[in-house]
Amino acid sequence: MPADEGALVLVDWDEAVGGFRVKDYAGLTYWYSYMRDKDGGGGRGDAGLDEARAAFFRGYGEPGFDADELRELERALHVSMAAGEMSYLYKVGDAEGYARTRERLLRLLESPPA
Repeated sequence: MPADEGALVLVDWDEAVGGFRVKDYAGLTYWYSYMRDKDGGGGRGDAGLDEARAAFFRGYGEPGFDADELRELERALHVSMAAGEMSYLYKVGDAEGYARTRERLLRLLESPPA
């Protein structure tokens, strides 16, 4: 959707790729959850995550999946992201980050599907 003339448009060039919007969405929710875990659950909690979800799809359009399908896709992508993060943390020698991410990955793998 084009921005109105004079409107501010934010582009995250660090993550800019042509791809599946649900992957971008899962990246947002993964990192939101990671930051919430890292600061001990502080901040805005699930209400903030709900706001981020709503804002994402308001901007990008509805994903075309029902809520259960979207949760399952999100969970699968979070598993992939955690595995990739573990690889990086191992490579750079961040033992604490590796352990924290390993715990997150195991939690994701053990949680029942949506």
